[in-house]
Amino acid sequence: MLNHIENHLIFAITSDRGLYGGIHTSIVKRVKQELDRPDQKLAKVV
Repeated sequence: MLNHIENHLIFAITSDRGLYGGIHTSIVKRVKQELDRPDQKLAKVV
């Protein structure tokens, strides 16, 4: 998704309520995939 970028910010907002739980789960999974990349050594979650 983010190639050849030294610094970047992932800002994801989701909810734990409502009828769209699958969408929220997909967002969280995608952010986790980005953070698990080997080139994300300094990534932090706030």
